[in-house]
Amino acid sequence: MLYNSQLNTTLIIDGNTYLYQSFFAYPLLKNKKGEHCGAIYGFLNKIKSLLLKINPKKIIIVFDSPLLNFRHKLFKAYKINRPSMPNLLKLQITPLKKIINAMGIPIITIPYIEGDDIIGTLSKIGESKKETILLCSNDKDMEQLINKNVSIINNKMENIGLKEIKKKYGILPQYLTHLMALMGDHSDNIPGVYGIGKITAIALIKKFSTIYRIYENLEEVKNTKIRGIQNTINKLKNNKENAFLSLKLATIKTNIKIEIEWEKIIFNEPNIEILFNMFQKYEFKKWMCDLKKNFWLKQYTKKK
Repeated sequence: MLYNSQLNTTLIIDGNTYLYQSFFAYPLLKNKKGEHCGAIYGFLNKIKSLLLKINPKKIIIVFDSPLLNFRHKLFKAYKINRPSMPNLLKLQITPLKKIINAMGIPIITIPYIEGDDIIGTLSKIGESKKETILLCSNDKDMEQLINKNVSIINNKMENIGLKEIKKKYGILPQYLTHLMALMGDHSDNIPGVYGIGKITAIALIKKFSTIYRIYENLEEVKNTKIRGIQNTINKLKNNKENAFLSLKLATIKTNIKIEIEWEKIIFNEPNIEILFNMFQKYEFKKWMCDLKKNFWLKQYTKKK
């Protein structure tokens, strides 16, 4: 896929993914006052590299709300196995967002809404506007959003589209949530059907496409060429409630309410004074050089 502003490319960045990645990539980076800034530094590098490589017409950064969302209400153990955010990372979020806002890049966070659902909804809105949507994320959950107009660019700058999903799983992206409903997801603590692994789950989804069809045709499942198929059928029967719960947990919403209109989510004029003060505070010499070269003013001018 070509990445060119003339193709109406909208870049949506999964902020939380790159927040953590940047933090662990530069764990010891701090200024002379001892203030840690590795997450800030790494995140800003990511933004710049994406802008230079893709040159999107529109760029949006989405962050999770720290408040519990509907998935926690459905399943109290949702993501319970994840450690809490390190305090040194928490301290860097506010200054990072201040810098991003000063760059003119819009940030969207909605109380009680998970970032994935914001990204899913923005993708759907962008598609309706005939734009090419590029999701910047390493989160495999995003793969369910892929279609002919939506693709993913991962941390290695590799493009993941329909072809890559078909090669990886042998199924279309819209059925990935049903795959997860069977095999579960340890990272999000989604239970799935106990005892059914990836190979069996893929075989079932390849044949039936959805868990609805699987449960409507359990007798037909017997004809599936899977080792120990009767045992698999028993697992399906005993874990039906978990399967459908897991489907709800795994499915990204694409219809949440977003207050700001799509046309108003734009690249704003950068605040050079704030950027100068923040880069000076954290001793980001490379970024100071960018200011002298009017890098951010040029980005704004290109996207007006």
